[in-house]
Amino acid sequence: MTTRSYALDGKTGAKKWEFKTEGYAYSSPAIGSDDTVYIQTRGSRNWLYAVNGSNGKEKWKFLLWGQKGTTRGWSSWGPDLTMMRGGAICFVYKHNYKFDHFCAIRTDSKGLAKSSWPMNGRNSQRTFSVSEAKPLPPGIAYNWTAGVDQNSLDRFYVGKTQAQVLQFFGKPLKTQGDFWGYTNMNITDAAGNKFTTAWFGFTNGVVKQVRFDK
Repeated sequence: MTTRSYALDGKTGAKKWEFKTEGYAYSSPAIGSDDTVYIQTRGSRNWLYAVNGSNGKEKWKFLLWGQKGTTRGWSSWGPDLTMMRGGAICFVYKHNYKFDHFCAIRTDSKGLAKSSWPMNGRNSQRTFSVSEAKPLPPGIAYNWTAGVDQNSLDRFYVGKTQAQVLQFFGKPLKTQGDFWGYTNMNITDAAGNKFTTAWFGFTNGVVKQVRFDK
């Protein structure tokens, strides 16, 4: 059985690349400081894949279980793939329904990328604590510009639909008439001024204006 993992553009949702794996992806990927994406799969054989985050090409793969000389059982990660500060991928594998061994696989990454992904309602150390809030949608977490070029928030989203705004920003945190508001953002204009709130103004379900508040 093969499955596919996808990388999408955080602003447009367009597919950047797809990567085929043996078995199904069992946990959220981890992204290393060198932009390597680590994917763990489960199937007749369990693999840890290292994928180039820029082009989706395989860098290497490590067989976790499925032949002599590998871990004798199956890996049991939580919902988030765990990476230590030094870049080691850590996991527990079990055999005969008992947790036997804690393992670490060294990688070329020096730790996690400076990114909000993946959180999945857990803390940034990936210790599976539910003490922190869920991660922000990609549209809110992104570092936007305003009035700089065509990729600036106030230019890029003019003409986009409500459905597209919902997909990347989630439900509006507040509303004013036909405007949807999103807070906790990082927006910088051409003069270096900072804004934390973006307002999308709609006409007939299409963005006609984007304005900002501090």
